[in-house]
Amino acid sequence: MQVACPHCQNAVLDDGSLSGQAVACPSCGGQFTMPIPQVVTVPQQPAAQAPATESPATETPATETQLPAVGQSGFPNVNMKKSSRYRVRSQPAKSPGIALVLSFFWPGLGQLYVGDLVKGLLMMFLLPTVALIVILLTGETGYYVACAVSICIWIYGMFDAYTSAERYNRQRR
Repeated sequence: MQVACPHCQNAVLDDGSLSGQAVACPSCGGQFTMPIPQVVTVPQQPAAQAPATESPATETPATETQLPAVGQSGFPNVNMKKSSRYRVRSQPAKSPGIALVLSFFWPGLGQLYVGDLVKGLLMMFLLPTVALIVILLTGETGYYVACAVSICIWIYGMFDAYTSAERYNRQRR
Protein backbone atom coordinates (compact mmCIF):
# COMPACT_ATOMS: atom_id res chain seq x y z
CA MET A 1 0.00 0.00 0.00
CA GLN A 2 1.23 3.48 -0.84
CA VAL A 3 0.32 6.41 1.46
CA ALA A 4 1.16 10.11 1.18
CA CYS A 5 3.04 11.51 4.18
CA PRO A 6 0.83 14.26 5.70
CA HIS A 7 3.92 16.44 6.31
CA CYS A 8 5.86 16.34 3.02
CA GLN A 9 3.44 14.52 0.64
CA ASN A 10 6.11 11.96 -0.33
CA ALA A 11 5.02 8.37 -0.91
CA VAL A 12 5.50 5.96 1.99
CA LEU A 13 5.22 2.26 1.12
CA ASP A 14 3.69 -0.36 3.43
CA ASP A 15 3.26 -4.08 2.82
CA GLY A 16 0.37 -4.18 5.30
CA SER A 17 2.46 -4.99 8.36
CA LEU A 18 2.49 -1.37 9.63
CA SER A 19 -1.27 -0.74 9.39
CA GLY A 20 -2.52 1.20 12.42
CA GLN A 21 1.01 1.79 13.79
CA ALA A 22 2.91 5.05 14.25
CA VAL A 23 5.62 5.38 11.60
CA ALA A 24 8.27 7.93 10.68
CA CYS A 25 8.46 9.24 7.10
CA PRO A 26 11.81 8.23 5.55
CA SER A 27 12.02 11.59 3.72
CA CYS A 28 11.16 14.18 6.36
CA GLY A 29 11.10 12.15 9.58
CA GLY A 30 7.57 13.30 10.41
CA GLN A 31 5.50 10.98 12.60
CA PHE A 32 2.06 9.76 11.55
CA THR A 33 -0.19 6.73 11.95
CA MET A 34 -0.28 4.36 8.99
CA PRO A 35 -3.94 4.02 7.93
CA ILE A 36 -5.74 0.68 8.05
CA PRO A 37 -7.10 -0.46 4.66
CA GLN A 38 -10.89 -0.33 4.68
CA VAL A 39 -13.23 -2.93 3.23
CA VAL A 40 -16.39 -1.49 1.71
CA THR A 41 -19.54 -3.47 0.92
CA VAL A 42 -20.80 -2.71 -2.58
CA PRO A 43 -24.08 -4.27 -3.71
CA GLN A 44 -23.99 -5.85 -7.16
CA GLN A 45 -26.55 -4.68 -9.70
CA PRO A 46 -28.45 -7.41 -11.54
CA ALA A 47 -27.85 -7.59 -15.30
CA ALA A 48 -31.53 -6.94 -16.12
CA GLN A 49 -34.11 -5.09 -14.08
CA ALA A 50 -36.08 -7.63 -12.05
CA PRO A 51 -39.89 -7.50 -12.20
CA ALA A 52 -41.63 -5.81 -9.29
CA THR A 53 -43.42 -9.04 -8.28
CA GLU A 54 -40.13 -10.78 -7.39
CA SER A 55 -39.79 -11.60 -3.70
CA PRO A 56 -37.08 -9.98 -1.55
CA ALA A 57 -35.61 -13.40 -0.77
CA THR A 58 -34.25 -13.74 -4.33
CA GLU A 59 -32.17 -10.55 -4.25
CA THR A 60 -28.49 -10.82 -5.11
CA PRO A 61 -26.37 -10.81 -1.94
CA ALA A 62 -23.90 -7.97 -1.38
CA THR A 63 -20.23 -8.70 -1.96
CA GLU A 64 -17.16 -7.21 -0.32
CA THR A 65 -14.71 -5.31 -2.49
CA GLN A 66 -11.23 -4.16 -1.46
CA LEU A 67 -10.70 -0.55 -2.48
CA PRO A 68 -7.24 0.42 -3.75
CA ALA A 69 -5.05 2.58 -1.54
CA VAL A 70 -4.48 6.25 -2.19
CA GLY A 71 -2.23 6.79 -5.21
CA GLN A 72 -2.99 3.44 -6.84
CA SER A 73 -4.85 3.18 -10.13
CA GLY A 74 -8.34 4.59 -10.14
CA PHE A 75 -7.54 7.32 -7.64
CA PRO A 76 -5.96 10.72 -8.18
CA ASN A 77 -2.24 10.81 -7.60
CA VAL A 78 -2.30 12.82 -4.38
CA ASN A 79 1.04 11.55 -3.15
CA MET A 80 2.96 13.63 -5.66
CA LYS A 81 5.15 16.40 -4.21
CA LYS A 82 3.48 19.77 -4.42
CA SER A 83 5.74 21.71 -6.74
CA SER A 84 5.13 24.40 -9.33
CA ARG A 85 6.54 22.21 -12.09
CA TYR A 86 3.71 19.68 -11.63
CA ARG A 87 0.90 22.22 -11.66
CA VAL A 88 -0.92 22.88 -14.90
CA ARG A 89 -1.37 26.54 -15.58
CA SER A 90 -4.33 27.29 -17.77
CA GLN A 91 -3.85 30.08 -20.28
CA PRO A 92 -6.83 32.40 -20.69
CA ALA A 93 -8.66 32.52 -23.99
CA LYS A 94 -7.62 35.24 -26.44
CA SER A 95 -10.34 37.51 -27.76
CA PRO A 96 -10.40 37.63 -31.58
CA GLY A 97 -11.99 41.10 -31.36
CA ILE A 98 -9.12 42.50 -29.28
CA ALA A 99 -6.60 40.93 -31.68
CA LEU A 100 -8.38 42.58 -34.62
CA VAL A 101 -8.50 46.02 -32.93
CA LEU A 102 -4.81 45.82 -32.00
CA SER A 103 -3.92 45.00 -35.61
CA PHE A 104 -6.14 47.87 -36.76
CA PHE A 105 -3.81 50.30 -34.99
CA TRP A 106 -0.60 48.57 -36.10
CA PRO A 107 -0.29 45.31 -38.09
CA GLY A 108 1.43 42.73 -35.91
CA LEU A 109 0.12 43.85 -32.52
CA GLY A 110 -2.76 41.37 -32.74
CA GLN A 111 -0.36 38.52 -33.53
CA LEU A 112 1.80 39.49 -30.55
CA TYR A 113 -1.32 39.50 -28.34
CA VAL A 114 -2.15 35.95 -29.47
CA GLY A 115 1.43 34.86 -28.74
CA ASP A 116 2.80 34.52 -32.27
CA LEU A 117 6.00 36.49 -31.71
CA VAL A 118 7.71 35.82 -35.05
CA LYS A 119 4.69 36.63 -37.21
CA GLY A 120 3.87 39.68 -35.10
CA LEU A 121 7.34 41.19 -35.37
CA LEU A 122 7.51 40.37 -39.08
CA MET A 123 4.17 42.12 -39.69
CA MET A 124 5.22 45.14 -37.62
CA PHE A 125 8.34 45.76 -39.68
CA LEU A 126 6.99 44.53 -43.01
CA LEU A 127 4.52 47.38 -43.51
CA PRO A 128 6.93 50.35 -43.24
CA THR A 129 9.75 48.46 -44.98
CA VAL A 130 7.67 47.54 -48.04
CA ALA A 131 6.19 51.03 -48.23
CA LEU A 132 9.65 52.62 -48.10
CA ILE A 133 11.11 50.27 -50.72
CA VAL A 134 8.20 50.84 -53.11
CA ILE A 135 8.49 54.62 -52.77
CA LEU A 136 12.26 54.56 -53.33
CA LEU A 137 12.08 52.25 -56.36
CA THR A 138 9.18 53.79 -58.21
CA GLY A 139 9.77 57.46 -57.57
CA GLU A 140 6.90 59.94 -57.75
CA THR A 141 4.16 57.42 -58.60
CA GLY A 142 5.43 55.08 -55.88
CA TYR A 143 3.40 56.85 -53.25
CA TYR A 144 0.13 55.47 -54.62
CA VAL A 145 1.55 51.98 -55.06
CA ALA A 146 2.98 52.08 -51.52
CA CYS A 147 -0.43 53.12 -50.16
CA ALA A 148 -2.15 50.26 -52.00
CA VAL A 149 0.41 47.70 -50.80
CA SER A 150 0.28 49.07 -47.24
CA ILE A 151 -3.54 48.86 -47.17
CA CYS A 152 -3.36 45.21 -48.36
CA ILE A 153 -0.83 44.36 -45.62
CA TRP A 154 -2.94 46.22 -43.05
CA ILE A 155 -6.14 44.33 -43.99
CA TYR A 156 -4.30 40.98 -44.08
CA GLY A 157 -2.82 41.74 -40.63
CA MET A 158 -6.27 42.29 -39.13
CA PHE A 159 -7.67 39.15 -40.78
CA ASP A 160 -4.70 37.05 -39.67
CA ALA A 161 -4.85 38.36 -36.07
CA TYR A 162 -8.55 37.47 -35.84
CA THR A 163 -8.11 33.95 -37.26
CA SER A 164 -4.96 33.36 -35.15
CA ALA A 165 -6.91 34.14 -31.96
CA GLU A 166 -9.68 31.75 -33.03
CA ARG A 167 -7.11 29.03 -33.81
CA TYR A 168 -5.41 29.60 -30.45
CA ASN A 169 -8.74 29.18 -28.63
CA ARG A 170 -9.59 25.98 -30.57
CA GLN A 171 -6.21 24.44 -29.69
CA ARG A 172 -6.71 25.26 -25.98
CA ARG A 173 -9.77 23.01 -25.73
